[in-house]
Amino acid sequence: MRLPFTLAILALSLCDVHAQAPPCTAPCTKSQLLNDVQTQFPDNTVGAITPSILRNFQSNLINSSMATAPTGSGAFTCYVGTTGLLGACTSALGLALGGTGATTQPGAAAAIFPPPVRTGDIVYWNGSTWGTIPGNNTTTGLLQQTNAGVPTWVSGSVVTPLVLPTPTRAGDVVYYNGTSWLSLPGNNSGTVALTENSAGVPSWAAFNVGTVTSVTAGTGLSGGTITASGTIAVNISSISYAIPADIAVSTSYVDGPVVAQGTVGTWYAGGSVTLYDTTASAAFICKLWDGTTVIASGAVYLGTALSAGSVWLSGIITNPVGNLRISCKDNNTTGAMKANITGNGKDSTINTLRLQ
Repeated sequence: MRLPFTLAILALSLCDVHAQAPPCTAPCTKSQLLNDVQTQFPDNTVGAITPSILRNFQSNLINSSMATAPTGSGAFTCYVGTTGLLGACTSALGLALGGTGATTQPGAAAAIFPPPVRTGDIVYWNGSTWGTIPGNNTTTGLLQQTNAGVPTWVSGSVVTPLVLPTPTRAGDVVYYNGTSWLSLPGNNSGTVALTENSAGVPSWAAFNVGTVTSVTAGTGLSGGTITASGTIAVNISSISYAIPADIAVSTSYVDGPVVAQGTVGTWYAGGSVTLYDTTASAAFICKLWDGTTVIASGAVYLGTALSAGSVWLSGIITNPVGNLRISCKDNNTTGAMKANITGNGKDSTINTLRLQ
């Protein structure tokens, strides 16, 4: 059966139109892909959709929506020009997109941190923004911070780290020899003492270092010197004196018992005097002294005539300026310091001992 001539011509014309509209070549723009949808996928009443058409369209779609040459793992794709096509990014990613806006390390640092001033610049955070402290290019300096965290350079020297010697055994002692640190091996042989010579170099020595080899008698001692044997005895100087006869006592101080002990050393002195008056209501005042300094003093009151009483005095004095003595006075002119009213012959006596 033959088609009418006009229908045959129309069919040939449609075939020609279809053949004259080939698909776009990837990468394709959005408008080109939309046009291909209209021309490559006609209604089934007009033409058939073949596998070849589908493969060609899908290839164009993939190649147009993905970068054709990614730069590597994690690379970004960018829109190229005004076509709306995707491709590998060739421009720096800006700060707003998480980039630095630079393609080099110095450029990236300059975009984030303040611009450097000189070699050694240090970047620090001031609490709100990044700032820089210019590098120290004058002398050896130390970096310090205020209590606000602001750094500054201060003059100073670099501290050499302390490097100690390697230990060799338990008990090692580290010492400084004037130029460096050295180690004295620990003593592992028994109880010993650590000594140093005049140069400050330590060493171990027997524990009995410094054992006393002799003892010499000093002040207040007699005997010796003790080396391997000998004796030392206490040798305290002592002087005693009792008045041999009665001494009249009036209204001025009168010396009673007295000793000449010398003017050097520390002395203990003590004694008593027996006082007598023929007049009632006698008041005696006495003192133990060296003629200048009073060591001790006391008084006695005799209410009736022809009565007696005693005063006892004692004390310690260093480097006395004169003889140690007991002196007394009476409110009457009829008093006396008795020598033997008791019959024992020691009624008014002074005793001294040198303590040192």
